[in-house]
Amino acid sequence: MKKLGFMLLVISTLLGCRKNLSVEQTAQQWVEYYYNSEFDKAKNLSTQVTKNMIDTVALELMDEGEIMAFKILEMNCSVEGDSAACFYVYKDEQEEFEEKIHLIKKDKKWLVDEPLAGETLSNEEMEQIFDEYEEFLKEDAENTLENE
Repeated sequence: MKKLGFMLLVISTLLGCRKNLSVEQTAQQWVEYYYNSEFDKAKNLSTQVTKNMIDTVALELMDEGEIMAFKILEMNCSVEGDSAACFYVYKDEQEEFEEKIHLIKKDKKWLVDEPLAGETLSNEEMEQIFDEYEEFLKEDAENTLENE
């Protein structure tokens, strides 16, 4: 009986230690899964509306069999309550693209809610992204110098 109690304690502790992903981690993972055609994994980080969109895209790609080579260059998220907008820049084999996705927090978990592929960013939004990126680079350079 003591063994059973100990096993239940260990299992509940391990399950309780599972960490929820941050909004940035969720967005990054979702984008990587989506562009690598790992649609089932992307759906685990999606609302029902986004799951439906993924199913439609997956059906279209079955005929083409095309997988995109890409790399995420930057990801910046802005959070307001249980809603977030993430702007990201990625590069395929030839050029860079900017896109935006929305996320919502549901049951303490961030989920992608209808990515807005192809949405054009305003000049203000682009300036904000690059200002934040420049600040990140500055802080990173300062941290590197301090650690040397």
